[in-house]
Amino acid sequence: MAIKNKTEQLQSELLLARKKIEDLESGGAQFYDSKFQNVIDASPVPYALNDESQNITYLNPAFINTFGYDLTDIPTLSDWWPKAYPDADYRDWVSAKWEQNLNEAKKRGTDFQPIEIDIVCKDGSVRTVLASAAALSESYVGNHLVILYDITERKKVTQDRDSEINQLVETLPVGLALCDLEGNLIQVNQAYADIIGCTIEETLNLSYWEITPKSYSEKEQQQLDKLHAIGSYGPYIKEYIHKKGNTVPVQLRGVLIRRGDEALIWSVVEDITERLKKESELLRTQKMEALGKLTGGIAHDFNNMLGVILGFSELLKNEINESDTKQKKYCNEIYVAAERAKKLTSKLLGFSRNAPSVTEVVDVKDVIQGMRHLLEKTLTHRISLECDFADNLWPVKLDKEALVDAVVNICINSMYAMPQGGAIKITVTNKTIPATDDEAASGDFVEVKIDDSGEGIDEDVQKRIFEPFFTTKGEAGTGLGLSQVYGFVERSGGRINLFSKKGEGTALFLNFPRYHQEKEESSVPENLQDETITSGNESVLLVDDEIFLLDLMEEMLSTKGYKVVRATNAESALELLKSTSVDLMISDVVMPGMDGYQLATEVEKLYPEIKIQIVSGYSEGYSDSLKNEKLHERRLMKPFETKQLLGRVRELLDNN
Repeated sequence: MAIKNKTEQLQSELLLARKKIEDLESGGAQFYDSKFQNVIDASPVPYALNDESQNITYLNPAFINTFGYDLTDIPTLSDWWPKAYPDADYRDWVSAKWEQNLNEAKKRGTDFQPIEIDIVCKDGSVRTVLASAAALSESYVGNHLVILYDITERKKVTQDRDSEINQLVETLPVGLALCDLEGNLIQVNQAYADIIGCTIEETLNLSYWEITPKSYSEKEQQQLDKLHAIGSYGPYIKEYIHKKGNTVPVQLRGVLIRRGDEALIWSVVEDITERLKKESELLRTQKMEALGKLTGGIAHDFNNMLGVILGFSELLKNEINESDTKQKKYCNEIYVAAERAKKLTSKLLGFSRNAPSVTEVVDVKDVIQGMRHLLEKTLTHRISLECDFADNLWPVKLDKEALVDAVVNICINSMYAMPQGGAIKITVTNKTIPATDDEAASGDFVEVKIDDSGEGIDEDVQKRIFEPFFTTKGEAGTGLGLSQVYGFVERSGGRINLFSKKGEGTALFLNFPRYHQEKEESSVPENLQDETITSGNESVLLVDDEIFLLDLMEEMLSTKGYKVVRATNAESALELLKSTSVDLMISDVVMPGMDGYQLATEVEKLYPEIKIQIVSGYSEGYSDSLKNEKLHERRLMKPFETKQLLGRVRELLDNN
C-alpha cells in the first residue's frame, strides 16, 4: 500500500513537472531557463534531464545529494548505466524493462509506468527508487525528464514489518501455508512442514494435491466451491500423506486473498492426532462407564435372584432326608449351578467396578513370585515365562486375589495368541508420570508390564478388547477375562493401557498408584465361614424391596428362633419402628426412595440401641459419615449362605 501511494505521488510529480515545462515552453523559455530550474531545484525528488543524443544535460540538487553523482561523473547515459547498475545481468533487466515501459507509453500515449529498481550510489550504497519519465513534447523522442522517487526508507520499514510477520509465522504452533488455486505451495512455516515430516524446502517442491489422498477429491471440491462463494473455507477435517507413507489427521481453515491479479489461499493447518486420540479415549471411557453401569445393574438384580435360589436350595438340602439320594442330588445340582452363576456375576461386578473389594497393602513382587509356579503350570512347557523386578518397589494397596486373577487372565490370553509356543515376560518397575493436562494420570505408580511374542492384535479388536462378552476365542471364551481385569485396575485407582502391533506381539501395562503409608491393617473381613451358628430369640427387622429375599431371610432367621418383622422400603421401616421394638435391623442398600445407608443414619439417630447390618449385591460408596463407613466395610455381600447371615447376626447381638 505504501509503494502504491508513492507511485501515485510520483505520477502527480510528473504531471506537475510537465505542466511547468509546458508553461515555460509556451512563454518561449528554454528547458534550462532560470524559472524552470528554480522549480526543479526546489523539489526533494531526484530529477535528470536527457536529450536526444543520450546526454545528461541537467541534474537537480536532490539527485546529486541522493546518489552522489554530478554531471562530471555521468555526462552521458553510457556513463550512468554501468555506474548505477554494475551487475551486467541486472543492468540488462533494467534496460529491457525501461524500453518496454517507454514503448508502451509511446504506443498508448499514456504516462510512463513507474519501475521499482535498485541504484548503486557513488559511495557504494544502494537506494531503491520508483523510476519514471516525462515527455517534454508530444512524444518521448528527444528531450525527456527522468524522475527517481527514493523509497529506500519506506521499503526498509515494509521489509522490517514483513520480517517480523514472517518470524511470527515461523513461531506459531500451527501450520500456515500459502498456495495458488492450482495447489502449488508458495510459502509454508516449519510447523506445516513438520506435519508431513519434510523440510520447508522439500515441502515447497510439493503440490497440495501430492499430499492429499485421492479419496478426498469430492470433499476438496466442496471446500473450494465454498472458498469462491464466501472467500473462506473450513473448518474441515481431512488427512495429509506423511513423508513415511502414513496419513496424518489435520483440520484446515483458510481465506482467499489477492496479490494484484493473482488469487491465493492462506490456510491454517492443525495436526489433530493427539486431539482425536484424547477424544477416542474419552469416548472409550464413557462407553466402558456406560457398560459398567449396565452390567452392574444387571448383576445386582441377578444377585438378588441368585440369593433366593441359593438360599432356598440350601434350606431344602438341609430338610431332605439323607436316604433320599435322588432328591438330594437334584437339590445339589441346583445349588452347584447357582454357585457357578454367582461366580459369573462376580466377574460382571468386577468389570463394573462394583465388586466387593478386599484391599490390603502388598508388595507386587511377592504376589507375582508367589504365583509363578501356578503360572508356569498353567502356561505349559510351550510358553517360557520370565519375570523381572526392579529394586525397592513401592507398596500398593489393592485386592491381592484380584491381582492374581488379572495376571493369570492376561497370561492365558497371551498363551492363546501363541499356538506354536512363545515367550511371556512380566516386568515390574516404579514409574513416575509427570503432571500433564490429564492430572489423573500423573503421580507415582508401580507398573506391571506383561508382554508376549504372539501374533499381535488387530486395531479393530483393540478398540473392544475390554468390553464384557467380547471374545476372539469363539465358543472357548466368555469375554469376561479382560473386562474383569479392566474393572479391577480402575477400582484400584490405576490405569490400564495396551500396545500391540500385528506380527509384533502385545504388551499390557497395569499401573497401580503408590501407597505412601508403610503399614496398615488389612481390610480383609473376618472369615464368616467359621462363625458359630447360634439360635436366638431377639427381634429382627428386615428391610428389602425384593419380597423373595425377605421371605428367604425370614425363613433363615425364624427357623433359629428369631422374631422377624419386615418392611419393603426405608419409609415403611421408620414407620414400623414407631410402634415396634427391635434389637437388630438388616437392610438392603439399593431401594426406591431412601437408600439403606440413609435409613441407617436415621435409625442410629432415633434408636441408638438398635444394631444395624447392611447387605448388598453392590460395592456402592453411599456412606456419608464415619459410622456409615464402618457399616459399609462390614456389609454382607449377596448372595450369602445361611451360616454367614446367622453368624453375623449373633456377633452383632452379642457385642455390647
